[in-house]
Amino acid sequence: MTTCLCIVVKGFPRISETFITNELEQLESMGLQFTLTALRQPSGDPNHGAGHNLKASVQYLPEYLTDAPAVFASSWRGAATLPGFSMAWAQFQRDWVRDPTANRVRRFGQACILAASLPPMIRHIHAHFLHTPGSVARYASAMLGITWSASAHAKDIWTTPDWDLAEKLASARFVAVCNEAGRERLQTLAGPDHAHRIHFWPHQLNLSQAPPCHAKPGGPIALLTVARAVPKKGLPILLDALRKLSAEPAWSWTLIGGGELLDELKASLANHPFANRIRLLGSQPHTVVRQHLAAADVFVLPAQVTADGDRDGRPNALLEAMAAGLACIATAAGGIPEVISDGQNGCLTLAEPEPLSLAISRLMQDQRLRSRLGHAAAETARTISAQGERAIKSLAQALREAGGQS
Repeated sequence: MTTCLCIVVKGFPRISETFITNELEQLESMGLQFTLTALRQPSGDPNHGAGHNLKASVQYLPEYLTDAPAVFASSWRGAATLPGFSMAWAQFQRDWVRDPTANRVRRFGQACILAASLPPMIRHIHAHFLHTPGSVARYASAMLGITWSASAHAKDIWTTPDWDLAEKLASARFVAVCNEAGRERLQTLAGPDHAHRIHFWPHQLNLSQAPPCHAKPGGPIALLTVARAVPKKGLPILLDALRKLSAEPAWSWTLIGGGELLDELKASLANHPFANRIRLLGSQPHTVVRQHLAAADVFVLPAQVTADGDRDGRPNALLEAMAAGLACIATAAGGIPEVISDGQNGCLTLAEPEPLSLAISRLMQDQRLRSRLGHAAAETARTISAQGERAIKSLAQALREAGGQS
């Protein structure tokens, strides 16, 4: 079968976006063929490359045009001969007036490189994330005179300007969204003429990799958080909440995840009363994450909405903790209330130290409550996984039709 589909991602592989890798592997297992284009090389973190089995070829575009001026110049000349270049150039000029940034120029340049390098049999481009990958896919598809689509997740939905989203939604063949809150926002921006193009297609959970649900042996209560150290995860709030806990029953907290705030979190341990109970492990391969999920008692994620509007969708780490049968404490930010109902399959609290500390204390002192919430969380995860199984079939069919593989 001829490959007629190109999928654009920001970087590949990325340890914080294993849900994308899992989805791509599922699409391949269903017979879908595609090429993969990344807007940047993977970072130096060795954990980024762990565990993917994709057969698709991967093309890496220069992240900065100044790093490959000859490639850009040649691609510009090639792209300028394409039938839709003038349309893409006009769109870029309109965008530039509203967003006169180096990032905007870089995305148009990357689109030129992509459009000039794609084989002629490519009929459709699909982007993961509506912001920068969506811009590259949109410009390149216009140059080539083909269709494009996108999968929207979290930050791209909530921090991209309304005008940018609305125009992308009007031009995309379809947009898949993995959380209901995001779908509602995008359908509102799309308006009545284009709202039907927005689909709620949640990710499928890989339950075969979920640690078995079982009673934990005695010992200190193991609190676990798997999250990037970025503002929307609320990790400084959690550190403050831990200050308010009692020394008994004995407990420990482990954070798995790298990010811009990790050094700041480490520095704050210098005067933390329970520093000897806290481990900040940075990013880890998924095998290590599963080991910690299997050993944990409570999963905590104090997510919040940041000043620029960024928030979580349905955090995949939270869903994995639920699948592992952990009692989970989270907040009502973003799409979290779509998967956690307070007191039924987890605890929802405010992203503030005092109520978060009280919620943690309550679960630490009540093993029966932890067990009940954990079993209910695992059942919810199975339901969500079944939804995701149906959704991946819908996505695969939409991509087949767009790429002419049906």
